Amino acid sequence: MSGKGPAKAGGPQGQAAATLIRTPYKPRIAFIAAGVLLATTTYVWADHFVFSKVFFVPEWAKPLPAAHWFPSYMAGVALLPAVVLPRDVSGAVKAAAGSLVLAPVGALAAHWEKWESGNHLVANAAFNFAWIALWYCLPAATVLLATRAIVDALRSKRG
Repeated sequence: MSGKGPAKAGGPQGQAAATLIRTPYKPRIAFIAAGVLLATTTYVWADHFVFSKVFFVPEWAKPLPAAHWFPSYMAGVALLPAVVLPRDVSGAVKAAAGSLVLAPVGALAAHWEKWESGNHLVANAAFNFAWIALWYCLPAATVLLATRAIVDALRSKRG
């Protein structure tokens, strides 16, 4: 015994595992991870994210509750790094907000050439940017951030 106090439970391996699990990721890394996932998701599934009067739900999404909201489900999965990785709720909010700004980029890039050029192009892009971010991604982000806040509050009461 070195006399420096009681030994930590689990020794150095236990400390390393605890450090690995609790590594405080910067919101910037979480923002980049979630932003890339979300932009890629909106690019691959662009037809389902941009505004359309006709909306087809893919076969794999039909068993989901409220299947017409499947783009929000996909956005929620893509936003998980932004909500889970930051050290606290304020970091998660920053990362999620930044990711919401990047979310429509993929769908807009996929549809840019399909839209008519001219005066309507900018208006259509602006409308779809807001549509994707506010209609599909914001509800998913709100649910995830509320869940994160509740979990953090319960953890702080315990510990």
